[in-house]
Amino acid sequence: MLTSFFSTSSIIWRNLRVNRRVDLFILLSLMISAAVLELISIGFVFPLLSVLSNPSQIRDSISSDQFIFLLQYSDNSLIVFVATLFAISTLITMTVRLYALKKSSLIAAKLGHELSCKVFENYIFNTYEFHVSANSSIIISALTMQMPKLIASINSFFEIISSSLIVLFILLVLISANPILAAISILFFCVIYTVIAFASKKKIKANSIKIAESTRMLVQVTQESVGAIKDIILDGSHKHFLEKYTTRDFSQKILQANNLYISAYPRYLVEGFAMILVALIACNYAIQNNNLESVIPILGTFVLAIQKMLPAIQKIYRGWALISGYASDNKVIAKFLNNPTIMPIKPFSPKVLKQSIEFKDISYSYPSSNSPVLSHVNLRLKLGDCIGVVGKTGSGKSTLINLLMGLLIPKTGSIYIDDSLVCDYGRQSIEKSEIFRNNVAHVPQDIFLIDDTILGNITLGKNKSDILSDMLEKSLKVSELDRFVADLPENIHTFVGERGYMLSGGQKQRIGIARAIYKNSTILVLDEATSALDSQTQDQIMDNLEQIRQDKIIIMVAHRKESLRHCDKLISIENGIISVINSK
Repeated sequence: MLTSFFSTSSIIWRNLRVNRRVDLFILLSLMISAAVLELISIGFVFPLLSVLSNPSQIRDSISSDQFIFLLQYSDNSLIVFVATLFAISTLITMTVRLYALKKSSLIAAKLGHELSCKVFENYIFNTYEFHVSANSSIIISALTMQMPKLIASINSFFEIISSSLIVLFILLVLISANPILAAISILFFCVIYTVIAFASKKKIKANSIKIAESTRMLVQVTQESVGAIKDIILDGSHKHFLEKYTTRDFSQKILQANNLYISAYPRYLVEGFAMILVALIACNYAIQNNNLESVIPILGTFVLAIQKMLPAIQKIYRGWALISGYASDNKVIAKFLNNPTIMPIKPFSPKVLKQSIEFKDISYSYPSSNSPVLSHVNLRLKLGDCIGVVGKTGSGKSTLINLLMGLLIPKTGSIYIDDSLVCDYGRQSIEKSEIFRNNVAHVPQDIFLIDDTILGNITLGKNKSDILSDMLEKSLKVSELDRFVADLPENIHTFVGERGYMLSGGQKQRIGIARAIYKNSTILVLDEATSALDSQTQDQIMDNLEQIRQDKIIIMVAHRKESLRHCDKLISIENGIISVINSK
């Protein structure tokens, strides 16, 4: 399972900025420093216990010229001197470890931030085909629930490295003090944790898969409940959705509890056996050695080493268990990180369509289907045209509009803008397809409103300093919002609520039309955009659009021809084929 994490780590590494990589090397240096200091502090235990148990013997054993100055101290002074060195080394070790812990937590948070933004970037800048086929609950659960698990995995990985270095250096101290005790310690910990890891591996992997799926299902049932709340209240189906949520949430919490237990229980198991091991070794030394004063420093060093190693080894195991438990979640994040940005990340820069847009022999089929939705479409639209598109549900109206807006790339055929080829047999460049999007404003039947003011919803995505007051005034007038806004207490700064719950359907559609007019695009697509308006308001908006249509192409989509009475041309689509083009 760590192999899977290393695979994910390589993807993470490729997505990191240079300064973040430098931070990781700094953190590694801190971890090594902390481990070396841990070695020094434990190394001071043996001389400290020796001085405490028999200071005279220590003074007699000093022969090196480097330590000859210690002979000038009395026994008590020697004890104070060695104890002071031990305390200083312990304090320095503690300070460095605390700083390393803070640094690792901060770096993990920064990594999580960068990766979260990268996942969102790769998602939002992907193609329309991707978004049509993608399940929104997957990206929501990835960003809100699975990304924190990746950050926890990164923190655990840092802990594994730090704890491994500490264990390694402690073993070096034990080997120098007593190789036999070192060998017993290595064998003891390795056998117990290896057996536990092998016994837990399959269970953790199975739980990981189930947790990742239950996370996605929880987000999905929450989305469905929020989206269908009106029908839930009307149908009285609250209990059904509550049961769906309760079942999935209970399953997830039990699985998480199981993984938490698996990651924590070895500590208590090993602590018990470690105490027994220490007692047995102490008894053995006491029986074999009559001089306990010479045994106490070795036993003291061994006990302290065990006390230091036990939590470090437990952190290694817990980190492995946590990373393994989050393996499936981390794979989801890795998949998004591996999905490169498709659209160009650049400021919006309109390219004016001056004459016409023309489709020549265009055909399109969705990736999941071999049957074409549109076949051999030939169509020319000129500035000043008001085109009506009519057809039954599933006839290909939406696909034609999406092709026209540059959201879909045709499989065959050519598209010309102002007699300039921008797409030929699907070999469309990203830069050229931007010409479509920059020239299109789209008003769907269901207008999406953000939890902001009317101004914020009309100028969606624009900073206040960039708002053009003349275009704003024009958009309010054309959409017949000017009088409605003027009557509001806070005028255009009135908040609309989440998804515009404080507005009627007709008011939402007029905000959508105002948003499209404010964009000032050459191609204006009204996809059942006036269905919630009364006939008088609809006619007034169409009259307003008539006054600005000379430099635009207006395309209206409807199921019924009666709704397109303001259009001067009608296009009828049936079974993916444009069968009729009429002039009124």
